[in-house]
This record gives sequence, structure tokens and C-alpha cells, in this order.
Amino acid sequence: MLISGILGVWLHVAIDAIYHWDVRIFFPSRAKPLWRLLTQQQIEIACAVLFIAALILYTFTFITYKKQKNAESPKKGLNQPPSAV
Repeated sequence: MLISGILGVWLHVAIDAIYHWDVRIFFPSRAKPLWRLLTQQQIEIACAVLFIAALILYTFTFITYKKQKNAESPKKGLNQPPSAV
């Protein structure tokens, strides 16, 4: 989680430095080497593609987790002796 948090923050700052003119990633320097590296449309397309990829990965992980959990949990009533009442 720590790595994800750090990467998320700095990738967000890097994207903002490309997308917004007022972000100075190397403050206090006035240099803006990332500004207009890509067009805004290219950034939006890249974000949409990566979002779709993340959704696919999340869905795959969720389905795999559910299958594994169902395989590990015993089914009630199957292969169990009847309980004495």
C-alpha cells in the first residue's frame, strides 16, 4: 500500500505537470519541462485506456478470489453425516 500510495501521488503530480500550466514539478525552479509534453487529448485517452485496463484487472482478480473462496468453503449438507436432533 505504501508503494501504491507514493506512486499514485507522484504519477498524479506528473500528469498534472503535463496537463496544467501552473504546476511546477521542480519547485522552486521556474522550469516546466513536462508542460505540453503531450496534448490534453492524449492524456485523456491514456487515462481512459488505463482506467479500462484497471477495471479488467480488478474484475479478473475479483472473480479469481470468489472462485478460490467458494472452493475452500465446505458445502453445507453435502458429504456430512446427519446431525442428531
